[in-house]
Amino acid sequence: MAYSFDKTKYLDTVSRYGMLKEGVSVLVGFSGGADSALLLSLLSQTDGITVAAAHLNHCIRGEEAIRDEYFCRRFCDENRITLYTKKVDVPKLARESSLGIEEAARNARYEFFNEICREHGYDVIATAHNADDNLETVLLHLTRGTGLDGLCGIPPTRDNIIRPLILYSKQEVYDGCRQLGVPFITDSTNADTAYRRNFFRCEIIPKLKELNPALCDSTTGTIDILKSDASYLTSVAAGYSSNDGRQALSVLHDAILSRVIINAMKDNGVAVEREHVYKVMTAIRSENAHISLSLSGGTLICDRDLVYFEKNKSEMSFNIPLKMGLNVINDESAIGIYSSDDDINFDKNVYKLSIQGKINSAKINGNTVIRSRKDGDMIRQSGMTKKVKKLIQSLKLPKAETDILPFIETDGEIVYIPYFKPADSSLPNGINDLSVVYFRKRSVE
Repeated sequence: MAYSFDKTKYLDTVSRYGMLKEGVSVLVGFSGGADSALLLSLLSQTDGITVAAAHLNHCIRGEEAIRDEYFCRRFCDENRITLYTKKVDVPKLARESSLGIEEAARNARYEFFNEICREHGYDVIATAHNADDNLETVLLHLTRGTGLDGLCGIPPTRDNIIRPLILYSKQEVYDGCRQLGVPFITDSTNADTAYRRNFFRCEIIPKLKELNPALCDSTTGTIDILKSDASYLTSVAAGYSSNDGRQALSVLHDAILSRVIINAMKDNGVAVEREHVYKVMTAIRSENAHISLSLSGGTLICDRDLVYFEKNKSEMSFNIPLKMGLNVINDESAIGIYSSDDDINFDKNVYKLSIQGKINSAKINGNTVIRSRKDGDMIRQSGMTKKVKKLIQSLKLPKAETDILPFIETDGEIVYIPYFKPADSSLPNGINDLSVVYFRKRSVE
């Protein structure tokens, strides 16, 4: 019987996506099924690379899982391939992490693979995803709702992961195993349609293939077109950021603006949700000068032409004991307390923006802290008790800047706020003075 397996498709895929450079070491995710058995066999016969395998027992199928591990050991022994194995109680992991079995199993596998790579120095992880897997993924994304990126399916390469079989259909994989004499085993759970992916695999896709026997090939062609379009749009969007301002962003095409927003959300730890992306686009294009939009993980602020995201107040709060030298508040800002200008100049090399003042050292003691703003804050200046809120409003700085201003407090009294003179109790006297510097790596102005 003639089989429809063409090894040149494997070679072309490896070459087209630059998967296997000379001398690379590859760790293959090896379940013992037809896909991973064929992949391991092909890679082990590829010149100029080092190959090993990793098998994870998910503790889902009892005796059958033990059989799988035994098969993988024998396969690797016979082919002189190093094999790493591990057991993980995935059902327990799924319960503890509130994840589905499939997601918990996938997370456990990749965590195991990356652990081996770190410990033993493997360069890439090879997984045996094929064109049918890609079709299933696209259909799953489509039924849940997705954008262009979701319709691009499984990428041939991602980070340190390669997928050399991604252009082969499942039938071609079976044909390859039989043509090359590669043994494999079958996972009984592949027929369990209680798993959503299996439902598509066993019920939906066979019906679609009745309409188009070449479904995998046609879908692969469509995915290639979509990937090209997505790549172009992504490259254009990379030329913009939320720092460009509302006027520049508002005229962008939706396909570009939405990507700029998504990038900004990810950079600022804001959850990317489709309806929120649309709301942000609307806010940017609104004629209202000031807009505050609450999102999952943060808030969008449109302040005249400014566009920025800020973290939730609970995430912006801080209370740090003050010490001499540089006091780092977060990745972007710090307060420095110095007796010598030499130290100030040294720290200025790290930060781009600095606001400098003087404070009487008599007010600095073991109870002095740097803290975030609180409702009702007051400071004593020029013989008057003043509301901090009104003082800060007089600066006319963007809200993102004023919300993160650090206050120096001693024994419950605010003694210094950047941009302002110290409290009456902490005025410099020319004898016991210290320099206080508010550093920022970048300005939101």
